[in-house]
Amino acid sequence: MSSKRFLFLLRCTRFDDIRDRQSRKDVDKLAPIREFFEKFGDNCHKCYNVGAYVMIDSKKYKRKIHPRERNGTPNKKAKTAYKRCAECPNKRDNAIYL
Repeated sequence: MSSKRFLFLLRCTRFDDIRDRQSRKDVDKLAPIREFFEKFGDNCHKCYNVGAYVMIDSKKYKRKIHPRERNGTPNKKAKTAYKRCAECPNKRDNAIYL
């Protein structure tokens, strides 16, 4: 999907009724997207079957070998990286159970 199409859909999409938003917003901060969020969560439960151990986040972070070289070249590429992972050891703690 192109960025123009995405921005068009984003501008046209409305999740709630503006006439009664304020009364619902006093009780619930997620009032504008509550119904959408609950439907999304229900569909996740129906469509995805995750195991007990599932990786929810994995990202490589760059770091420099010598942190004292800050005054050197700021655009110098990092020579090493480390990987941080987040796992859910319990099936009930998965991100699918929002």
